[in-house]
Amino acid sequence: MERKIDSKTVFSKVLDYLIMFVGVAICAAGVNMFFIPFRIHSGGISGVATVLYYIFNQKVPLGVMIIALNLPLFVIGLKVIGKRFMLRTTFATLVYTVIIDTTSVWLGNVSASIVAENNSTTDMILFSLFGGCMMGIGLGMVFTRNACTGGSDLLAEILRKKGISWSMGTIMFFFDLFTIVLSYIVFKNLMLCLYSVIAIFTSMKLIDFILDGANIAKAVFIISDSNDEIAEAIMSELKRGVTGLSGRGMYLKKERETLFCVVKNRQLPALKKIVKNVDRKAFLIVTTAHEVLGEGFTTFDKEL
Repeated sequence: MERKIDSKTVFSKVLDYLIMFVGVAICAAGVNMFFIPFRIHSGGISGVATVLYYIFNQKVPLGVMIIALNLPLFVIGLKVIGKRFMLRTTFATLVYTVIIDTTSVWLGNVSASIVAENNSTTDMILFSLFGGCMMGIGLGMVFTRNACTGGSDLLAEILRKKGISWSMGTIMFFFDLFTIVLSYIVFKNLMLCLYSVIAIFTSMKLIDFILDGANIAKAVFIISDSNDEIAEAIMSELKRGVTGLSGRGMYLKKERETLFCVVKNRQLPALKKIVKNVDRKAFLIVTTAHEVLGEGFTTFDKEL
C-alpha cells in the first residue's frame, strides 16, 4: 500500500529549509562584509575560525575551518541528538560555509567600496552593529526552524541531552569569552576585542528578539458580570478560545468566574474593544506570554 504524501507537510518542510537557507545567507553576508575584513567576530565557532583565518595568513578558507572545528561536535551530535535536528543542522552549517567561501571575494569588494565611499574612513562601530544585526537575524531564523549552525548552540544541546543543565546563555557566554581572549592574544588589540563585544551583544539581542518576538502573545484575564457575552464575542469575532476559571472575590466573599484568554499582539486592541462594548466596568489584566505553544500559535513540532 502506497504511503499518502501530505502536501501540507511537504510544504512545511520546504519552507523550513528555505528559511534556513536565507538565514545562513544573511549570516555569511554579515561575516564577509563586516567581520572578516576588519578582524571583528561575533563569537562562537565562527569567531574562533575568524581568528584562525588570520593566524594562517588567510590561506585556509574560513568555511573550511568552520567545518573542521564543527566536525567533532557533529560526530558526537549524531550519537546523542535526534537525526531530525542533526539533519537540519548539517544542512544549515554546510550551506553557511559554502556561501561564506563562494562570496568572500565579491562581498569583500563590496565592503571595500563602502569604505572608499567614506573617504577610506572605516567606521568600526557601524560595521560591528551591522554585522551583529545580520548575524543575529540570520541565526534567529535558523533557530526558529529547530536547527543551528553548529558551535556553542550545538554543544549546549549535546550537554543538555547528557544531563548537564547549563543554559544556552551560559555555554555561549564561555564560548564568546574564549573567542575574545583568543582575539586579544592573536591581534594584541584591545579595541578589536571591544568591537567584537558590540557585535556579540547585538547579535544576541537580535536572536532573543526573533525567538521571543516571533512567538510572543498577550495573556488576558477578564473579570466581569457579563462573562458569557464577552466569551461568546471573543470566540466568534477573534476565533480564540476562552477558559472560565473559578475564583472567589475576597471582599464580598462571593464566588465568581474569571475569563482567561491568549491572543496575538495585533488582536489585543480588538479584544479590549469587545470588553468595553459589553461591560465598561469589567476588570482587565493584560500580561505578556513569551512563549505560546498549541493550536493557533506555534506548533510543538517546531519547538521540540
